Amino acid sequence: MNERLVKGSHIVAASRWVDQQLGAGTFLSLTQHAGDNWKILLPMAWYEIDTLRDALEVAGKHLDRSIEDVTTEIATLNAETDLRSLYRVFLRVAQPQIVLSQTPRLWTTYVKFGSARAVQNEKGHYVGQGEGFDEKLLGWACGCWRGFIPATIIVAGGRVTDASITKKWRERNGTFSVQFQVKYD
Repeated sequence: MNERLVKGSHIVAASRWVDQQLGAGTFLSLTQHAGDNWKILLPMAWYEIDTLRDALEVAGKHLDRSIEDVTTEIATLNAETDLRSLYRVFLRVAQPQIVLSQTPRLWTTYVKFGSARAVQNEKGHYVGQGEGFDEKLLGWACGCWRGFIPATIIVAGGRVTDASITKKWRERNGTFSVQFQVKYD
């Protein structure tokens, strides 16, 4: 299997969120089996998604929440923190539609597996699609779309009026895809 990595800023957001919900040190205890690189989390480093997904599944069970709902909150936190610090100048001059036209680039900035693209990107209405997930990561991927894209629109000056996963399906090659829609002003 190819490496499936996620950017450290997402891991840092997950650590902060899990520790706020379940107590300081919880995230570290859920990931300590994965090795030393999980002891000190670096926002610009890359981490194995499976370790994160497993930790979030355990955290979600303790909170009686789905991995999709947990990941939605974490992806929102990641977008609000990371985009406001790293991309603040670009986002100040760009409108949400221009930012969303960069869907593939946004995806590869944070994730090193699967793919993402804008299916429709009209002012006030965006449909994005993510592809190449195994069934185990489908809930995580849906949560990323539900959290990150609306937060991105808000950081870019828009106001989200509706956001939802519109479709999930298995591709002929056995991987899963997800389609997400957001309406905004």
